[in-house]
Amino acid sequence: MKDWLISLKENLQIVDPWNEIGSFENENINIGNNKEEYFSEADIDFIDEKLEVILEALKEFATDFERIKDDLEYLKSPGDKISKKDWGLMVMGNVMGWAMSNSIPPNSLHQVVEIVLHNLQNQMLLQ
Repeated sequence: MKDWLISLKENLQIVDPWNEIGSFENENINIGNNKEEYFSEADIDFIDEKLEVILEALKEFATDFERIKDDLEYLKSPGDKISKKDWGLMVMGNVMGWAMSNSIPPNSLHQVVEIVLHNLQNQMLLQ
């Protein structure tokens, strides 16, 4: 049993998602400081469109596509009930949740964060 556990430890490749997040230290990820800044109608249209683009891009990574789809659907049309900062925190929380629940393989976390940032960075949410 001991030999098997040692072999498993040496051969199993598990990525530490917190280490993956650390790889973004040199990038400027700014979720915003103003809790009072809310979405305009143009912002909401942009978000809805970009979340669909993100959903399509994540198909190749997803091990639990339905969860990702449900989470992104929930993030659509935030309206005037949630600030941009809080919404941005929800987005990043969902991405981390996907990695922790294995909805995306942990070794794909960096690529998934890149996809999310690339699609939402122009909205001053995740820069």
